Amino acid sequence: MIRSARRQDVAIIASIAFVAILTGVMIIRSEWRYAALGMGFLSSTLGAAGMYFRLRRELPDHPLARARLGGWDEAERNRNLFALIRVHWARHRVDIWTALLAAGILIMGAVAWVVLP
Repeated sequence: MIRSARRQDVAIIASIAFVAILTGVMIIRSEWRYAALGMGFLSSTLGAAGMYFRLRRELPDHPLARARLGGWDEAERNRNLFALIRVHWARHRVDIWTALLAAGILIMGAVAWVVLP
């Protein structure tokens, strides 16, 4: 369980960097379907991380802004991505982070629609 906010920021940024590296490898070495899935996953990861960092900057005392990575207890049951999206949507509606998250989900869904049948 990550308790420090700075360590949590490093973990989030490291996960984005890891996804970006994997996406780059997929673009260079794989078929278009896998490259598109990687781009969609990278886009949705960037969108979710951007929403989280914006919430932490604007509302530092919000329970979602104080949530930690890892661990689970009864008090944290409503601290998830859907709660983050609800709060962000209520405050900002459509912005760059919402668009990135939506685009990533749509890309992954479109590729799954093409590949699965």
